[in-house]
Amino acid sequence: MLLIRQAELQDLEVVKSFYNRCHYGGGCQEVDLILMAYLEAQLVGVVRLCPEHQVIVLRGMQVLKPFQRQRVG
Repeated sequence: MLLIRQAELQDLEVVKSFYNRCHYGGGCQEVDLILMAYLEAQLVGVVRLCPEHQVIVLRGMQVLKPFQRQRVG
């Protein structure tokens, strides 16, 4: 079953490591709202909602290749 949870401050290193695994170099900041997708305790996706110029922008949506096109994103 897919579990989506909001990342906490202590999760930032896990998120950065996940982005490195996906070859995504966008990084993340403490002000971002970060959502993490887990399948059976395995992190398979991350997305950030970032405030920019009074607008929330979706950034850094990454899903591991074996889990793409399976409604994770």
